[in-house]
Amino acid sequence: MKKLLLAGLLFAGLAQAAPPEFVGREDYARVIKIEPNYVTVQQQVCQQGQAVRDNSGVDSAIGGVAGAVIGNGIAGRHNKALGTIVGGVAGAVIGNDIGKDSQRVEPVTTCHMEQQTVQQGQIVTFEYRNVRFTHLFGQ
Repeated sequence: MKKLLLAGLLFAGLAQAAPPEFVGREDYARVIKIEPNYVTVQQQVCQQGQAVRDNSGVDSAIGGVAGAVIGNGIAGRHNKALGTIVGGVAGAVIGNDIGKDSQRVEPVTTCHMEQQTVQQGQIVTFEYRNVRFTHLFGQ
């Protein structure tokens, strides 16, 4: 009984609030068109990969220096320059050969920004009381 009385009071209040030309009629809007709303955003995209690190350049340099020092020490008194050059070249070649075996694989993450188009809400065109409206819903 209380629910019926409450519903009656609510209906009477709505009838009082409505303009006279709409009393007793349903008040509604007519949807004319619904379109998706697309926006372009910048998003960071990352990829996992592997990189091979080669130490042969460092090993060649160390071998070259060591070979030059040893070549200079072994060479005779008048052949120091030639001993240094030959020892340096030989040391660099040997160091490079050793460096080929010291490659290592490391995980690498590469990231870049990319433009992506995503749907963000809907554009709804509707008519209400003979007036046409367009509104963006769901931002």
